Amino acid sequence: MIPADKLLERVKLLLEEQNTENTVAISVEISPKDLELFVDQKQISQVLLNLGKNAKQSLEGLENGEVKFICGINEMNKKYIQVWDNGAGIPADLLDEIFVPFFTTKKSGTGIGLSLSKQIMRLHGGSIQVLSNEHTVFTLVFD
Repeated sequence: MIPADKLLERVKLLLEEQNTENTVAISVEISPKDLELFVDQKQISQVLLNLGKNAKQSLEGLENGEVKFICGINEMNKKYIQVWDNGAGIPADLLDEIFVPFFTTKKSGTGIGLSLSKQIMRLHGGSIQVLSNEHTVFTLVFD
């Protein structure tokens, strides 16, 4: 078991350290405050860092860019972490492609980050979903 605040604050610090030229506000919201997650800290940190980096990249060139890590318990009593950003979003026709290995829209991307994240979540007995319209939200749900 790892306290959610410890995990997310560490990821937030790592993302802030690799800040690009544009400043992005990164915040963490956890409810209940003492929420604990039964996860492999290194693997889930890797997933969150990947999602956080993608979110930051989607905000390049935007003023008031924001990334939020939101953690809680859903209505089915499952713990979740959401990675939210206010970037341009993912085009609807690409949403089915983004978890496919080696698919990328970036000049320097390898296209393995999201497929690896999906695999890590599967190993945790959980899932990863994405919604993208005005904002993009990746949701990790843990069983």
